[in-house]
Amino acid sequence: GSLGGKILATDDTNDSGGTAVALYAEDSIYIDGDVSSTITIDAKAIDEAYAYGLYANGRVDIDGDLTSKISLRGDTYAAGLYSEYDDVSIGDFTGVITAQADRFDNEGYSGAEGIYADEYIKMDSFSGKITATSPGYAGGMWADEDDIDIYGDFTGTITVAGGDEAYGLYADQYVDIDGDVAGKIASINGFAFPALTRQAKAFYLGAKCVNSKIQFEQKYINSW
Repeated sequence: GSLGGKILATDDTNDSGGTAVALYAEDSIYIDGDVSSTITIDAKAIDEAYAYGLYANGRVDIDGDLTSKISLRGDTYAAGLYSEYDDVSIGDFTGVITAQADRFDNEGYSGAEGIYADEYIKMDSFSGKITATSPGYAGGMWADEDDIDIYGDFTGTITVAGGDEAYGLYADQYVDIDGDVAGKIASINGFAFPALTRQAKAFYLGAKCVNSKIQFEQKYINSW
């Protein structure tokens, strides 16, 4: 079925560490329908505190669309969708994720990510909004060891601000957007640029920056 309603998780502790999670799975999270919940997470602690929306050691698999509004604030780390050892798969992303980390822990670590997967991130389309802010590193979508695949259009907005590093879309292998690209990714200094896709479309976008009237036609080898 679908996941709706409101979820509020708060960890306000005087201990050295704290964690607040809306939905946690030791293995994987499978949701057959849409995710439309309003999720608010707040985690505070003396040293380190972590805030997660959906957290799984295995896969985070949403067969339907993600239309949620997910707001996270962790002292040292925050992530909307998080797969520790596997992948994240979504239908259409039309929702909003806002992830904020406030400070460094005692070892100098701080991070915020909209979507994190150890392996790949896949979705049908992206028309939503992701904002990630941290004094350390910040990532909109982060596929640590594999690809980011968006099968349809990218028309949404990703805004990231990191004191050390900031990545709108980060993939260890490829970022592949099959549809049209009309969205924006904003870096820490506010410079907006279109999301780059595979090599041919990246070449076209670069040429269009020089001459807005340029025409582009793609043909396969031995097709003429």
